[in-house]
Amino acid sequence: MEKSLEEIFDFKNSDQAELDLGLRQRNFNTLEERLSLCKVCLNKKVDFNKGLLCGLSLEKPAFTTFCESYEEDTKAIEKLAPGKVRASKGKRIILPIVMSLLGFIRAVIRLNEESIYGWVFFALGIAWLLSIILDKEE
Repeated sequence: MEKSLEEIFDFKNSDQAELDLGLRQRNFNTLEERLSLCKVCLNKKVDFNKGLLCGLSLEKPAFTTFCESYEEDTKAIEKLAPGKVRASKGKRIILPIVMSLLGFIRAVIRLNEESIYGWVFFALGIAWLLSIILDKEE
């Protein structure tokens, strides 16, 4: 079974030479496979009646091996690359805050009992929250 373009464009596990080689050795037998390459090509053109077309021929792609007119669209590739797009800190921070609050509420409600689960959830939520706040990738 051939690799999908998402697997070919996995930057974490491949270098640029492997990516180019994977594309050049791949067969594009169906229109869907050809269009998957066109989606990450700078020469693509969108026609609202016909769909995705080659911007050079203004036709649906007809190649069966690698397209010699292919020009890499790095922005489109980055969108396909798994793990490259991360949620902003604002979105990632919500879940640990909720976890901390629920843990704290449970701990306060069951203050007289010997259950420590509320405090454990509270501590884990705070630790998770701190790891996001101190994350230096953004």
